[in-house]
Amino acid sequence: MDAKIRELTPRMWGQSPTRCIERINVYLRGWSSYFRICTEENVHRLHVWDAHIRRRLRAILVRQKKRPRHLFRHLQERGASVRGAAHSAYCRRGVWYRSNSVGMTVAYRNAWFHERLVSLESTWESLNPRPKLASGQTLLFDP
Repeated sequence: MDAKIRELTPRMWGQSPTRCIERINVYLRGWSSYFRICTEENVHRLHVWDAHIRRRLRAILVRQKKRPRHLFRHLQERGASVRGAAHSAYCRRGVWYRSNSVGMTVAYRNAWFHERLVSLESTWESLNPRPKLASGQTLLFDP
């Protein structure tokens, strides 16, 4: 899974982020349908993969704004504070560090990705609904 995500989200993505998200969605839909039978203990790993994919996409967005001042303006237009946008844009650290900085996470919140990107965790929860119990009942065994 990790190698395929790296392949689908290369560092030097030259097309629009929407196109990259479309490619990832195709893969994630197929992957989640094939591996939908997993235990609840492994659902945390799906959450970690979702976060990793979002961070890789944020890194692509940072890389596409080649100059720091362009990234600064873009983050401000998307609602980041001046201080957060400045830290994200003018920080001397690499793209990976800046992809998880305050300015990027405010400008591209998880809700923004939730509208566009397939979530492995929510897909698993929709494919494996929990049994509904009446009030006062307890589940004695795992179905």
